Amino acid sequence: MIATPNATVAATVRAEMARRNVTTRDLAAKLEKSAAWVSRRTTGAVPITPDDAHLIADALGVEASLLLTT
Repeated sequence: MIATPNATVAATVRAEMARRNVTTRDLAAKLEKSAAWVSRRTTGAVPITPDDAHLIADALGVEASLLLTT
């Protein structure tokens, strides 16, 4: 199975969340978004836009380029 760029970005976000022990609810609170909003993006159901990636990266304390590198 070939991973799509969005699936790769979503997997990278999940990996960074795990490294930092950040749950979906934790990230949602930091972003002032719903847990469903975060979940839809981290599962790949909704593509992560560059703007989303920057918001998520800021909340996780990483560079957005880390999340967007596929």
